Amino acid sequence: MTERGAALPPLRIGYARAAMADILGEPDVLAAIGFNGSSGGGIDDPRWLAIGLDAVGASAIEVWRATGPIRSGRDGRVRWSQDGDYGFFAIEVEEPANGDIAAAAETAYRELVPVIHRSTTPHVLRLWNYFDAINEGDGDDERYRRFCVGRARGMADVWQDRYPAATALGRRDGLRVLQIYALAARIAGLPVENPRQVNAWR
Repeated sequence: MTERGAALPPLRIGYARAAMADILGEPDVLAAIGFNGSSGGGIDDPRWLAIGLDAVGASAIEVWRATGPIRSGRDGRVRWSQDGDYGFFAIEVEEPANGDIAAAAETAYRELVPVIHRSTTPHVLRLWNYFDAINEGDGDDERYRRFCVGRARGMADVWQDRYPAATALGRRDGLRVLQIYALAARIAGLPVENPRQVNAWR
């Protein structure tokens, strides 16, 4: 990621099959994300997030490694860790009793984005969004479309003309909990768009 000649040290991302306590005990771990049964054995660490998505093949932990000393903590429901160059931010929000994913998305983004912007790594490089039954519903009632409506409302005061790169993935675990995590940096990334198509954020 570069901007106007500035550069950040590389963020190393790989997979590990070690015990969660051992992974989080390493001084360079910015984040650890588990899939398919990687519950972490009840470990309560802001850098850890378990996603209810089936892994392909044997379960492994995705590990983000930075270069500087890692600090971590919580700000309300937002978990964070930073090394001065990169930041990991995560939030989990239960959907309301009526199952409205739009309300959960709006709430999550209204809580998450200000925490990122107040940090030393305020530039979002990428967002990941996970929620159950992503394609359930027809037409404008499809859960993915309802999620997009809520997300836009939650970010309306922040990103009005351009959204950061993002991914939305569906789970099939039956848990109506929206999980979002972000990679942010000290400097902005360089967006790359295809000039032959309409920009995704439009």
